[in-house]
Amino acid sequence: MVSRAVLESPKLSDQEIENIASMTNVTEEVLRLVATNRRFMKSYQVVRALVNNPRAPIDVTVPMINRLNERDQKSLTLNRNVPDVLRAMALKAVKQKEEAKKVKISTGRH
Repeated sequence: MVSRAVLESPKLSDQEIENIASMTNVTEEVLRLVATNRRFMKSYQVVRALVNNPRAPIDVTVPMINRLNERDQKSLTLNRNVPDVLRAMALKAVKQKEEAKKVKISTGRH
């Protein structure tokens, strides 16, 4: 209840939200609240922190993988703290981007 009130505070800075999103000692509910707030999700750092947080719910973080840049997706594939499902989805996204680059290069040379 207290955490919900804190998250609804308009005085909360983006840096504080990023810190909350990266904390591993907060409850799953708090991370879910951060993920459902549009204002917080506009920040790339918050998205990255949530995806890399092992306590974040999988159903919340999987859709965020496509919002990450290629470098962060690659680092996510190596992150042993996140669930296997998340690592596998990140690897799939990285491979899809690499395939798209190959197709683009091969069709661009004609």
